Amino acid sequence: MIILAIESSCDETSIAILENKKLLAHTIASQIDIHKPFGGVVPEIASRHHEKIILSLIEKTLHEASLNISAIDIFAVTHGPGLLGSLLVGLVTAKALALMYKKPLIGINHIEGHLLSALFEHDISFPFLGLIISGGHCILYEVKDFGNYSTLGSTLDDAPGEAFDKVARLLNLGYPGGPIVEKRAREGTVDLRFPIPMKDDPSYNFSFSGLKTCVVNYLKKEASNPTDALINNIAYSFQKSLIESLCIKSFRASQEKNIHCLVVTGGVASNNTLRERFIHEGKKLTVDVYFPSKILCTDNAAMIGHVAYEKARRNLFDPLTIDACANLKL
Repeated sequence: MIILAIESSCDETSIAILENKKLLAHTIASQIDIHKPFGGVVPEIASRHHEKIILSLIEKTLHEASLNISAIDIFAVTHGPGLLGSLLVGLVTAKALALMYKKPLIGINHIEGHLLSALFEHDISFPFLGLIISGGHCILYEVKDFGNYSTLGSTLDDAPGEAFDKVARLLNLGYPGGPIVEKRAREGTVDLRFPIPMKDDPSYNFSFSGLKTCVVNYLKKEASNPTDALINNIAYSFQKSLIESLCIKSFRASQEKNIHCLVVTGGVASNNTLRERFIHEGKKLTVDVYFPSKILCTDNAAMIGHVAYEKARRNLFDPLTIDACANLKL
């Protein structure tokens, strides 16, 4: 079973080719430098850049896999959630190829790709808890089996990656905010004791807009023109509170649901401090904590191909009439 998978839900164009679950070739073209002057992703620019490079990226990936496109058995593609224009570029491409070569099509939920991405590299048994943390998502799931997911909680406002970007903007650190804030936080030496969002809330929901507002108020009150040392301490304190909020909710769910396996994925799961904190807490509470490799934390086609393989095994194919859905639910 040779699968060609396409991911274009936001600002990364990615192509993967798999033979069953074995990854033969994988390419990712990031648009970070294109969107950096705007301080965030511009949807129109993102979709136009996907359109510009997607066919050449498919050719490149096929070349790396030493395959001709006629060897592809199944075309898989993200059809939501994400930016509608970006999704359409990938979906129309996959539909055209499936029609041209008379091969089946599988539409994949981007969130499901993230949720199961660690299973691509680790031997993880069901059930487990899955925490997806990225620029656009913060959702805690109970994963009972393939295709059987229950949402335990989600963010009520900002996603973690969005909060990182906003705080980086407040501190004039640039875009994207996550890696820059993490780097500066490593140099922080003083904990400013920002509140841990929703620490005592009994639900599994999250909220990060208040933590961002805390940074705004601190800057107004204490330092309108902060020194480098103070910026490091603000970054350290913000990051610590955000990670603690994620940690408290996730491990409380583990204890209350009696599920001792936790998978953490999404772009923010690349944060080294977060990984260290979750692994430490997992050891203390005898919870097995798994992360995908960092390349599979970001938006990528390998995770889309992996889910497509599992769906194909179950004969779960889609008609060519499948549509893109910016707010697709899992």
